[in-house]
Amino acid sequence: MSEKTKKGYNAGIALIVIAVVIAANVLFARLPETVKQQDITKENLYDLSAISLDTLNTLDKDIDITIVASEQKDDYRIDKMVAKYADTSDRIHVKKVVANEDPALVDELGGEEEVLIVGCEETGKERSVPYSDMIMLDMQRYYSTGEEIEKWFDAEGQITSAINYVTNESTAQIYLTRARGEQLLPDTVFTMLRKASIAYERIKLEEDGIPDDCELLILNGRQHDFDETEMAMIMDYVRNGGNIFVIMYCTLDDMPNMASLLDYFGLTLEDGYVADYKKYYQDNYYTIYPITSGEHEITADIDTEPLLMNARGLTKKDGTDAKVDIFMISSDNAAVVTGESKKEGRYIVGATSKKSNNGGQLAVVTSDFFIDKSMNDAFTNLPNYDIFMNAVTYFLPDVENVAVAPKSLQVQYNNSSSSRFYSLPFVFAVPIVIMAIGFVVWLRRRKL
Repeated sequence: MSEKTKKGYNAGIALIVIAVVIAANVLFARLPETVKQQDITKENLYDLSAISLDTLNTLDKDIDITIVASEQKDDYRIDKMVAKYADTSDRIHVKKVVANEDPALVDELGGEEEVLIVGCEETGKERSVPYSDMIMLDMQRYYSTGEEIEKWFDAEGQITSAINYVTNESTAQIYLTRARGEQLLPDTVFTMLRKASIAYERIKLEEDGIPDDCELLILNGRQHDFDETEMAMIMDYVRNGGNIFVIMYCTLDDMPNMASLLDYFGLTLEDGYVADYKKYYQDNYYTIYPITSGEHEITADIDTEPLLMNARGLTKKDGTDAKVDIFMISSDNAAVVTGESKKEGRYIVGATSKKSNNGGQLAVVTSDFFIDKSMNDAFTNLPNYDIFMNAVTYFLPDVENVAVAPKSLQVQYNNSSSSRFYSLPFVFAVPIVIMAIGFVVWLRRRKL
């Protein structure tokens, strides 16, 4: 082959390679975001949860999502998350508007900036989601130092909630009792209820009674027993087919009316707190990891262990006409303990009960630490909030639990206990191999 022919051949190969690269880039640009970009963030910020995927896969109505960005804030993270939804379902249609580029259209959309507008033409419903609800600040840091530090990324939770809201025409109604010493649900729980499109209202039983549209009555951490008037209202409600969810306050004080309510549903309240000598947290036998049931609807999809503190123990009552189903229970090496006594056994700490002849339904968890904010914020991997929401939607057949928890934006430092085994080759083996190859090359060149 002559020198001229060789040069022409090389030029032709180069042109072919360039053409292949250009064609590959064009094809790659047309690929969906889910293929082009892989989520390698520690918290998998852009991976859709099973809840969101199920919502998208069962969509039977078209959804319009309009991103209204501002010149000052055009957040790529929100754009990326919205693109995930559009790539996952052809029912999702996305449009983006930048305020300073098309102010007339922004005014037509309501005049709001830095917001997602999720709408469904078929139902005529629409919900606006501000950027501040999707990227949330550390408010404690903000109020103490004035710094705006991003803490939570809740784009998925807010978008899935909005889709669920605009595609469903009905809203469930629940009530929470409000009494002296009764605890308020944490803000996180209220947010999850809103995400599931569940309307809630607080009531005083002695003043308001139980409204006719009450689909579920929640009693959370009530420190004092019901009085006779309240007890009569509650029993009348459940005997007429009402649903009630009780989260018991951590006390050994005598509560005969509470015990009577549990007895009606086939459960006996034992004396003492549950101590578990097999499944406990850091040398505290009263802080336990209850065993969840894989067969109960409330805990079937739970794959991590919940945590309870100072839980009361329940047992099934003999000869009851109520159908009791357990979703949380101690290990077989446990006891209920008071200052004076100890009774070994296996104890229920979470259950549902359905009375025969439409005589009402109950869910009960025997520790108010179940949804305690400080404990659940300290242990962010706990499934307690998810179990709570599953218990709420258990009574609401037309409502799905679409509450997706926000993901952390805080810097997380690695440590030896959390690093994975497969990281070791990259930390040690790869550098050693590279150094060895370099040494061999250097040695060969030296000999030449």
